[in-house]
Amino acid sequence: MEVIILDGISKIWNYLLETRINMPGNSFANWAKITSMQNTFINKALSSDAHIIATTRVKQDSVLNQKNGKMVPEKVGLKAIQRNDLDYEFTIVFDIDTADSAKVTKYRTGVFVNAPEFKISSNTGKKIKAWCGEIHWRNREETQREIGQCIGIEGLRHVYAKYPDRQEALKPLITERKKTLETVSSQVLPKNQIIQQSKINHNGISNS
Repeated sequence: MEVIILDGISKIWNYLLETRINMPGNSFANWAKITSMQNTFINKALSSDAHIIATTRVKQDSVLNQKNGKMVPEKVGLKAIQRNDLDYEFTIVFDIDTADSAKVTKYRTGVFVNAPEFKISSNTGKKIKAWCGEIHWRNREETQREIGQCIGIEGLRHVYAKYPDRQEALKPLITERKKTLETVSSQVLPKNQIIQQSKINHNGISNS
């Protein structure tokens, strides 16, 4: 399993904001350019065959919490320093406080349903890895079934285009199915030849 760690993607967003400030011309048009740059970065990460782990900084503030009968100031993270909709691109999002306790704020895995705050450990990684393996084989079986049900080249093209993130893995499967279809096609007699043969009786004399 290949994993890429992008440590500190808040720097990318800060760089884009600074770039926008220094851009001449219309502010609205400049935001469109910045959005395009951000989307290029996100799409590059999403199109990777590797699993992506990214970290961001958060805006911090202090709040007063009661401990042992006293009000004690504590730092809390308010919001990730990145574009607002970035969370939607990730399968799992952890909020980690200054005490290194993690809270799951988004998940599409079912692994961390109703999980209390916890310390991230190697066991956390093992759970995620197990889920990734399960999804990989489930997706592979479903895709193989789709390929096996294709009865023509157009169907194979459709499956290939449907899964851009799996195309490298699909190539040998699709190539094999294509060969099978071509072999079957070469063994099928043309319709007019079948009709002509049906006009000949068992003695080899034409009925026409």
